Amino acid sequence: MTIEITHSRAEGTLIHGTRKADGSGKIIGVSPHNFRFSRNIDAWYLPHSRDKSANTWKIDRLADALRAADWEVTVTIDDTTPGRDFAEAEEDRYDRADDRADRYSGYADNAAGRSDAAYRASHGYIDGIPAGPPILVGHHSERGHRKAIERSHNAMGRSVAEGKKADYWVDRAEAAEKYKGRRESIPTTLRRIDKLEAEVRGLRRRLEPVPRITGGGFNGEPLKYEVYRPGEEYVARINADIAQTEGEIAYWKEHVAKAEANGRKIWRSEDFIKGDYALIGGAWWQIKRVSKRSITTAAILDVTRGRRPIVGGRKVVTLDAATLTWTDTRPYDEISGKATAAEMAEAIRAAEAEAAEMTEPSVSAGNAQP
Repeated sequence: MTIEITHSRAEGTLIHGTRKADGSGKIIGVSPHNFRFSRNIDAWYLPHSRDKSANTWKIDRLADALRAADWEVTVTIDDTTPGRDFAEAEEDRYDRADDRADRYSGYADNAAGRSDAAYRASHGYIDGIPAGPPILVGHHSERGHRKAIERSHNAMGRSVAEGKKADYWVDRAEAAEKYKGRRESIPTTLRRIDKLEAEVRGLRRRLEPVPRITGGGFNGEPLKYEVYRPGEEYVARINADIAQTEGEIAYWKEHVAKAEANGRKIWRSEDFIKGDYALIGGAWWQIKRVSKRSITTAAILDVTRGRRPIVGGRKVVTLDAATLTWTDTRPYDEISGKATAAEMAEAIRAAEAEAAEMTEPSVSAGNAQP
C-alpha cells in the first residue's frame, strides 16, 4: 500500500492511502507531525495548510518517518496553481465558526444538564437523613449514614466539575460567535492590511537579483561577484504567494471602503495638523507631528501624571504641559475622534468655567452679611 501526501493551495496538505488499523496513524497523528483525520474527506489533513504554500519541511519530515517505518510514500506538491478566491475562503471560515458555536453550545447544555442532575443526586442521597444528628458510631445506621454522605460528596464534586465544563464550552461558543465581528473590526482590518502589504514587499524582494561573492579577496585581488537569480519554480511559487496576498488585501480594502461608505470614519494623515487633538483610549492627546502612518503625541504615561484638564469626562494631554521628555507614536487605527486646537481651547475654558461655578459657595438672602 502506498501513502500519498499531496499539497495544493486549494485543498491544503492531505494524506490518502491509510487504513484505520494499519498503524500509520501512530506516526501521522502525533508530534511533531500532528496531522488530523477528517471523516468528511476520509483523509488526514494538516491544520491551517489551505490557501498557503506547502510546509515542505514538515512534509519531508513526515515522509522520512513513514519510510523509516517501511511505508511506501509519494509526495506531490503544487505550489504554483492559485488557490481559492479569498472571499470564498473567508465565507468558509465564517460558516465553520457558526458550526463551532452551535456545537460548543450543545456541549455546554449537555454539561449543564449533567451538573444539575449530579446536584440533585447529591441532595437526594441525604434527603432521608434528618438534619442535625451526627453519625451515631456503633449504631446500625452508621454505615448507611457514612455511605450517603460519601455519595453526596462525590455527586457534588461531579456537579462542580460538569459546571466548570459548561462554563468552558459557553466561553468557547461565545468566542466562535464573535469570530466574524473580530475579523471585520475596522481597527483590526487596518492593521491587517498594513501587515499584508509589508508581506508583499518582502515577497517582491525575494525575486530581486542578489550579488554573491564567488572569489578573489586574497593578496589584494579584487572580489569577484556573480548575480544570483531565483529559479523558475521558486519565482512561480513566490508569484503565487504575491497574487494570493494581494487578493486578500483587495478584499479587506473593499471591506473598509464599504464601512466608510456606510458612515464609519477612517482617520488618515490628511485629517490632522500639528496642534490638533486626537481622541485615543479615552483621553484627548495634542499632536506634535503628523506622518503618513502615525501621529506623535506626548508619552502615554503622561496621561496619569499631574492634574489634567477634563473635557466631557476625558483628560486632555497638552504638549506644553507634558511632564515626560519623550514622545510616543500612535497609529491612526487607535484614533476615535478629533478636535482642532481652537475647539479644544474653547472646550477647556467652558469646562473650567463650569467647574468654577460648581465650587463657588452659594449666597442666599438669609445669610447675607449687612
